[in-house]
Amino acid sequence: MAGGLHPAKRELRERVLAQRRELAAAEAARLSRRIASRLVNLSVYREARCVLGYASCRNEVDTWEIMTRCQADGKSLGLPRVEEGEGKLSLHRVGQPSRDLIPGYRGILEPPLGVPELPPEAVDVVLVPGVAFDRLGNRLGQGGGYYDRLLAGLRSPKVAGRRGAPVVAVGLAYEFQVFSRVPTSTADHGVDLVVTEAGVWPRASTGEREDLRP
Repeated sequence: MAGGLHPAKRELRERVLAQRRELAAAEAARLSRRIASRLVNLSVYREARCVLGYASCRNEVDTWEIMTRCQADGKSLGLPRVEEGEGKLSLHRVGQPSRDLIPGYRGILEPPLGVPELPPEAVDVVLVPGVAFDRLGNRLGQGGGYYDRLLAGLRSPKVAGRRGAPVVAVGLAYEFQVFSRVPTSTADHGVDLVVTEAGVWPRASTGEREDLRP
């Protein structure tokens, strides 16, 4: 299994990214609005004081409306910056994402140097990008391991103890990015919920789905 894991990940990653690239802009915008609406109606979002988001790009689920909503709802908003030499993401408070971000790693918008850091224990909900997810919350990313390391840190006993509660990791995806299973290794860290335009997949051994359709 181990010998076939990387090819399996690569094949699935290429297939889903190709499908995502082919998604028409108008359709991506429509689906993203549905996903944002589902997210902000979740109790984990409503109860969160601080949300760690990310700047979507390359036809990912659009996070800009979500970030605007976070601020309108009076929540603190953080975004990560890639510390490429250290192989990790640093966390920073952001005031106006549309104004305060600059192109960084792979052209992705991120906070510039000098923006105040966000303590990891302050994060209640972390929004997690991904190429593919499964019904148990397993995640296939871009292959850099940045979010696996971030999630490991946010979930560490030390950080969780300072926070007083577990962080909730929420994957944002189009429905075609969700599979019955995705290939994973021991270094991979999954999410607690996956929000798509059609509903929410909880991370549970039963794979039982919470459908939020009206």
